[in-house]
Amino acid sequence: MDIERETYLSELRLRERNGMAKVITGPRRAGKPWLLFRLFYRDLIARGIDASHIICVALDDIATMGIREFLLKENSLDL
Repeated sequence: MDIERETYLSELRLRERNGMAKVITGPRRAGKPWLLFRLFYRDLIARGIDASHIICVALDDIATMGIREFLLKENSLDL
């Protein structure tokens, strides 16, 4: 059973089409990936967004380290 987080989802929806990537910050083990990769993903699908138009990248995953390194090098991001 999932707990609905309507406050968080509404905040994400407000910024949904602003052209910016969505980044959630907070303490460890607080459910940040769950919020984005599960709740927000399901919300987008339920509202008719095609799954092929949604990109999910966990920058702390070994499989995506190349993307992380690119962002650090090209954009001077502090991840």
